[in-house]
Amino acid sequence: MKNLSIVVFMLLFIMLGFVSVQAQSVEQQIMDHLFNAELAQADSLIDIGIKQNPNQPKYYFMKAHFNFYMRYFTQRQFDRDSILQVIIDNGEKAVSFEDDIEETIENKFWLGSAYGLLSRAYVMKGELWDGYWAALDCEDYLEDVLDEDPNYGDAYIG
Repeated sequence: MKNLSIVVFMLLFIMLGFVSVQAQSVEQQIMDHLFNAELAQADSLIDIGIKQNPNQPKYYFMKAHFNFYMRYFTQRQFDRDSILQVIIDNGEKAVSFEDDIEETIENKFWLGSAYGLLSRAYVMKGELWDGYWAALDCEDYLEDVLDEDPNYGDAYIG
């Protein structure tokens, strides 16, 4: 009986662990794949998100974010200017929905994050004024997020 109860508890523990892994959001899965250098999986999830939600800024931000870090996790050599242009194109696509989407805390976070990434890319290309204005927009959106929810930890990073 004692062995049976140990086996039951072990099975429950394993099942709960499996359920918690499955409960990860798509965004968390993308980031996990990206930072574990599983680029094909991350890119695939991002592309699925774009196809399912073509007017959602978060997936275009994630595509830009993916391209920003892709150069570190791949053996292929990419031209710096072409990668920066791809990042800017996806970042600008993300912020192009600014007037069309509902002003939720999540949307503000993704827009602010997209502007932050755009700012870095603009500065890296030497477009300092564009970088400055994008940084101001980033700050405005992320401060709005923190005003609404000071516990929204990811907004501090931006």
